[in-house]
Amino acid sequence: MGIQKIDTSEIDEAVKLIWETFLKFEAPDYSPEGVKAFQEFIENKDILSKIEFFGAYENDELKGVIAVRNDRKHICCFFVKQQFQRQGLGRKLWEYIRNISPHNIITVNSSPYAVPIYHKLGFTDTDTEQLRDGIRYTPMQYKRVAMNRLKLIEPTKEYEEQVMAYREILIKNGEGADGCAALEETESYDEWLDFENRLKRKYGVGYTPSTVCLAIRISDNKLIGIIDFRHDLTDFLMKYGGNIGYSIIPSERQKGYAKEMLGLMLDKCRVMGKDKVLITCDKGNIASVKTIIANGGIMENEVPDAASLGKSGLVQRYWIKL
Repeated sequence: MGIQKIDTSEIDEAVKLIWETFLKFEAPDYSPEGVKAFQEFIENKDILSKIEFFGAYENDELKGVIAVRNDRKHICCFFVKQQFQRQGLGRKLWEYIRNISPHNIITVNSSPYAVPIYHKLGFTDTDTEQLRDGIRYTPMQYKRVAMNRLKLIEPTKEYEEQVMAYREILIKNGEGADGCAALEETESYDEWLDFENRLKRKYGVGYTPSTVCLAIRISDNKLIGIIDFRHDLTDFLMKYGGNIGYSIIPSERQKGYAKEMLGLMLDKCRVMGKDKVLITCDKGNIASVKTIIANGGIMENEVPDAASLGKSGLVQRYWIKL
């Protein structure tokens, strides 16, 4: 089963699922006025244009739908076909939205039928039941618990020993230093820190300014990874490299650090005024795929890896809306 954004050409199918499921489970709690108000809501094209729909599919069959405002801060609709309920599908849809939303608080106005379901998903009531246009609803919110394990800082001399030790690990393991601003090609820390001059010489007209950060674990001041945000997309970066590259020290992988580190860099991108970023990875790099999707990545396409950056022969290109 896969979850993906529903194309505008397929919204009618999603609305049909929402309406049929609403009539079965939620309409009995509403007055005729409320049922009519809900129908007008899901048939209003202007409103629908401000909503993103995501569907759970299996064998091309749409089994469930969750819809959020374009800012991904509020859930507008959340329905699973009757025959597929109580199978964990709703939770998967919710977790997908939770992962791609950049907000610490996500809200919903829950129908009476769905209140216990939202409670199980971690939502809490923010007010008593309300009534508007015949629709009964309880305002609720989900508050994200901050991880606060890492901090991103600009490289300083304090971390010279740790960065150069990481360089030796990369070389010894024969790994590419993704997001490390060509660390493996330098002989000293000071040489590595001269990002602008060194990378201009390396890339020539293909150079673009970047922000390189160290991911430091707060509890013990240990270097966990390195991440690089390239401010502009050259032709090469647009097709293969993307805006952001990153890597995690081998001993600290599979602990959720990549997801957290990327999330922190996305926060910096927002501060810089960016509205979206491109991130790419090798199709066979399942860990990176999960990290990108967990931070809101939506895959645009796959392209042949003419630059031989990975092993699968295909580069997946994901956009993250900020």
